Amino acid sequence: MTHALFVPPDEFLDFYDELDELRLERKQAAVFGSCDSRYPARGAAVDTLIDKLRQLGAEVVAPGLKIELTPSPQEKEACRQFGRQFVRHLTGVR
Repeated sequence: MTHALFVPPDEFLDFYDELDELRLERKQAAVFGSCDSRYPARGAAVDTLIDKLRQLGAEVVAPGLKIELTPSPQEKEACRQFGRQFVRHLTGVR
């Protein structure tokens, strides 16, 4: 993992390690996740997953979206918009 201050929970490590079993070459991907701004490595899981996906040959088609643990209504809408934009990218609908 490339983000030195990031100490991942066990559940993340399991998921992260299992990614190696997937064939992601030429697959499109996007990453979002909850973050805690009290930690210096805010959102490092998002960054770590983006790095891993790229390492495995996936095309990350959007910047990672990092949302606080308890999202505001605006942040919830940002998540919905992120998903819509990703689907539009996948389907070619603009």
